[in-house]
Amino acid sequence: MSDRSRIRPSRNGTWTIPAVVIMAGVVAWTASAQTNALFGDVLRLLALVSTACALVGTWLVLRRMAMMADAIAHSILFGIVMMFFVVQDPASPLFILGAALAGLLTVFLTEGLLRTRRVREDAAIGMVFPFLFALALVIIGLFFRDAHVDEHLVLAGGVEITVLRQVVLSAVTLPGWLTALAGGLIQSIAPVEAVTVTRDGVMTLDGWRLGPRSLWTMGVVLAVNAAFVGLLWKELKLTTFDEGLAASLGFAPALLNYALMSLVSVTAVGAFEAVGSILVIALFVTPPATAYLLTEDLGEMLGLALIIGLLAALLGFLSGRAFDVNFGGAVATAAGGLFLTALLFAPGQGLISQAFNRRRRGMRFAEETLLVHLGHHADTPEAAEELSIDTLPVHLQWSPDFARRVIDRLERDGEALRSGGRLELTVAGEARAERVLRERGVERA
Repeated sequence: MSDRSRIRPSRNGTWTIPAVVIMAGVVAWTASAQTNALFGDVLRLLALVSTACALVGTWLVLRRMAMMADAIAHSILFGIVMMFFVVQDPASPLFILGAALAGLLTVFLTEGLLRTRRVREDAAIGMVFPFLFALALVIIGLFFRDAHVDEHLVLAGGVEITVLRQVVLSAVTLPGWLTALAGGLIQSIAPVEAVTVTRDGVMTLDGWRLGPRSLWTMGVVLAVNAAFVGLLWKELKLTTFDEGLAASLGFAPALLNYALMSLVSVTAVGAFEAVGSILVIALFVTPPATAYLLTEDLGEMLGLALIIGLLAALLGFLSGRAFDVNFGGAVATAAGGLFLTALLFAPGQGLISQAFNRRRRGMRFAEETLLVHLGHHADTPEAAEELSIDTLPVHLQWSPDFARRVIDRLERDGEALRSGGRLELTVAGEARAERVLRERGVERA
């Protein structure tokens, strides 16, 4: 059974929106409660990264393209390196553009290899992204020997360092009409020393710290991802669940796929500084995979993925601060722990619940088998032998202990009773035996 066959493309989970809002409120309250502003910014950034990744990661999981996130997360280094030839400022938005183009190049090369019908998808991905990643390292070695690359930050990120890079306004002058409209609001929220207003009503803002640059970047990325999913919800559903029908109706599945991969690339490079190129894969895949175990509705799956992402960010932040470990690694570990919990205890898909259901179905089948056996041999010459409690385990090839448990359950339910060393059906037992025979298409002689 494919990943998509169990998920219904409906959206009945209206409770997910309030749940996401409540979970986001808990994260925001925890962030505001931090006595150290640095830690509040850390939690906010982790929450933005996790939700932005979950929004697009849900579609990757449903389309069975989770490994493409791995490929893109590695290949964005190639796009970043190539952009160094154009601009030298790491804060330039052109680096995000370069990363997006590298992600598209990864998808294009992978699909090109698939079209040759000489390699499978996993092999194509396994050849393309190591090539681009290695090529980026070669270019760094040839042209940027003096550049310092921190392997730890590349792998796991450094969110506590990232939030230190502030957005600072530098001599921004507002026209008089804008000052008249928004001047009062700006002066109420901006530091006094950062605002000057001339007699002509011209306002200048200088030295006003607007917060971490990464928060603004991921906020924009999250807004773009949310707009993409919201505006193209119908198209994403159709191309995900029935690509052939989408193409026949005039949609462009390939174009939508490239757009989705572009957002994955942009999200990955936006989260690069916070959680690194490796741990971001966990945030793309793990929350949606966990949500997949908990529901069969697409809307609920997306909402649960956001909630799980936020919960992983909160738990990872708390554990990272408590044990003084890397926050990105702590968030990925928390996400893995939530997935393991769902894998074990999810009501329908969890391993423990499935084992319980198998045991329950096995016991029900045994009860029905015994009822049919009792009904078939009642009032026959061999009834004394076939209905004897001592010989039932032999005839049914059960262990004595298992036979005793089945008999006890039937007696408890009032469907059989012991009488002189024999087991006989009650009226309720006869009715159930007849129903079982009808369900199995067997006519009683």
